[in-house]
Amino acid sequence: MKKGCGFLVFCCVLSALVFFSTVISAQQGTVIGTVYSNYEIEADDGTVYLVVADDKGEELMLLDGARARVTGIIDEINGEYAITVTSFSELAELPLEESIVEEPLEEEFPENMEEQ
Repeated sequence: MKKGCGFLVFCCVLSALVFFSTVISAQQGTVIGTVYSNYEIEADDGTVYLVVADDKGEELMLLDGARARVTGIIDEINGEYAITVTSFSELAELPLEESIVEEPLEEEFPENMEEQ
């Protein structure tokens, strides 16, 4: 009887540890990257996050091909990352470096200043 009870306690403790280790690995986080309609976000660092297909995840999929800032609960499952979306916002496209033109500042002095 004692062996059976000890084994049952061991199984309960082991189950609790597995459950809590899964819960502990979930974290609130923010991902910035490109949204794809196959329920993936490719972060700027190349990491791919699977998007949980709930209401917010469905809304996010409408931004297919756009860059977005996505906040949610991030879980690691078998080496892959999943995000349960709590909020998101579309980001404007970044300007290309070629389109940025830097113009030197020219100080304007009155012409008659040299005469003084």
